[in-house]
Amino acid sequence: MGLDWRYGFDIIAEAHGKVNEDKAWNLYISKFPLMNADSYMSFEDFYAELRGQPEQEIQIKDSKDLLAVAHDIRSQIENQRR
Repeated sequence: MGLDWRYGFDIIAEAHGKVNEDKAWNLYISKFPLMNADSYMSFEDFYAELRGQPEQEIQIKDSKDLLAVAHDIRSQIENQRR
């Protein structure tokens, strides 16, 4: 079999895209009964909006900030136990 590896990669990427589209469709049909004339959105618009959402940015903090947050959480838990 003399196919280029990129061809296989393209097939896998396309299949992955179809899986994501199927998941989006299932989400859309679960929301469809709750839509009314004002909130209706076509699947194409819904999927475009879903795909257009940027990934959440992860903010890396230094150890002092993380320890301060941990201390605040521990204090809140201890205050709730009292």
